[in-house]
Amino acid sequence: MARRIAIALLRNDLRVWDNPVLYAARDSPGTTHLLPLFVFDERQIELSGVKGFSSPGPEARTRICGFWRTGRHRACFLAQSVFDVKRRLQSLGSDLNVYFGRAENIVPSLVRHLESKGDTVQGVWLQREVASEERAVERNLARALKDTKAQIHLDHSARTLVHESDLPFNMPSQLPDVFTAFRKRVEGLNDKMVRPVLDDPSEGKWPDFPKVDWSDGPFELSKDVDEKELVEQLLKPLIERPVPGDLDTSSVFYEYKESAFPLKGGETAARERLEYYVSGANAPAVTYKDTRNGMVGADYSTKFSPYLTFGCLSAREIVAHCDALEDRLREDNKLDAAARRNIYWIKFELLWRDYMFFVNAKYGNDIFKLQGLLGSVAPGDANARSDWTSWEDRNGKLQAWFEGRTGVPFIDACMQFFESFLLDYDPSSNYGNWAYVAGVGNDPRENRKFNVIKQAKDYDPEAEYVVRWVPEVAGPELDGFQRHVPWRRTQVGNGFILMEAMVGKAKGVEAVAGAVGGEEIEEEAVGEVGVEGEARTSHVMI
Repeated sequence: MARRIAIALLRNDLRVWDNPVLYAARDSPGTTHLLPLFVFDERQIELSGVKGFSSPGPEARTRICGFWRTGRHRACFLAQSVFDVKRRLQSLGSDLNVYFGRAENIVPSLVRHLESKGDTVQGVWLQREVASEERAVERNLARALKDTKAQIHLDHSARTLVHESDLPFNMPSQLPDVFTAFRKRVEGLNDKMVRPVLDDPSEGKWPDFPKVDWSDGPFELSKDVDEKELVEQLLKPLIERPVPGDLDTSSVFYEYKESAFPLKGGETAARERLEYYVSGANAPAVTYKDTRNGMVGADYSTKFSPYLTFGCLSAREIVAHCDALEDRLREDNKLDAAARRNIYWIKFELLWRDYMFFVNAKYGNDIFKLQGLLGSVAPGDANARSDWTSWEDRNGKLQAWFEGRTGVPFIDACMQFFESFLLDYDPSSNYGNWAYVAGVGNDPRENRKFNVIKQAKDYDPEAEYVVRWVPEVAGPELDGFQRHVPWRRTQVGNGFILMEAMVGKAKGVEAVAGAVGGEEIEEEAVGEVGVEGEARTSHVMI
């Protein structure tokens, strides 16, 4: 009997619970078999360490500066997430086939192979993305499937809290260019703002998993390779050829004792974190807004962001848990104004994340450009700001910034290589926020500058965070907030010294004055500007 196979191509939706892509493929009429797939994309993550795999293309590095597209932290987290969703599918009687290469090449080849064996491929289901590289994959995949009978089905609800079809305006043309206007209109939907979470996956019947006999097919993850071995293979080239200023390459991210994220990748870990943070006996969610700007410890913020990035957790399920927490507190007469405000702010940050996603859908590649959205949002300002930074590394300043030795401890302690080092790197969220903070995104203001010293005082007043990552300022000569401004003269005994040896990893007074310039930062910064009066730092809060 011919099999009728539905293919679910997982991307940044590595979960079983509340996964509309999996559910739609599973429940498609006439389907007898469900084939979930995942492809490690050779353009996004370096695969030269994977035994037996050969890529004809260049290394997976950023176009500017040549950093790894996926650094050690995210590579490890991704592998953990892939293996976890594979195990969870197996517990439901299904499985996950894992390939290496390019999805737009592998999936059409697989469809043609199955059709040649007499199978019918019902279609290919995947979530819709908005960033340019991901959209290119979707277009190329649709084009390559034209010579098959399989249709491509793009889901528009897997990535956001609010379903695009439920927005109270037409997308993308009518999306407000200011977040407050977006938020108020969306919150005006009231109970219709967020759709219900999909049914428990264990309650539905899952179609059989089809065995694919494809000996001459693309490179597939061997059943003999476990999670630990794959992580080691993925990290091999990253450790052998580290980016400038990389941390101790003998460890992976979750082994750093300084890390405020001692969590693993995968839906299982994500759901454990959700239960603890929002549903536990002493749920940290009831103090979220009050603590979210902290920098040390595991519970000052939700730590949901990496799980949202990889789709190990859905925003809808987070809100459902928040609503359940409010109901429980209300029943116990403990839902005071403070608890309500703190829980609401988790939803607020999820809406901000949605907004950045929709902004990317509206403006496309503009969010990646040096001038940001100015050419579209404020054309008159785009050319006025002519003093754009060059990527030429004059006097080693750019290298000092990469390596966290600018001479400003708060910058050096926070320094990350963004796409390469961020565990929760997401094109829409990160580039949208960076453009906003730089004054070239939504609501652009010419005077938006961040006072680094003020931020250090607000978010790390005792320099606890700085001391963890810049131990040079931990000496007894400096105390508390002084560690953020070591270029100031400090009295020691009967004299004064300039704490040049304590300034990050900068080399001497000249480097301190010239790398970024702590004193210059103090003098020029004019304060920070926030969303509707709320101070926003440059990272995604949730």
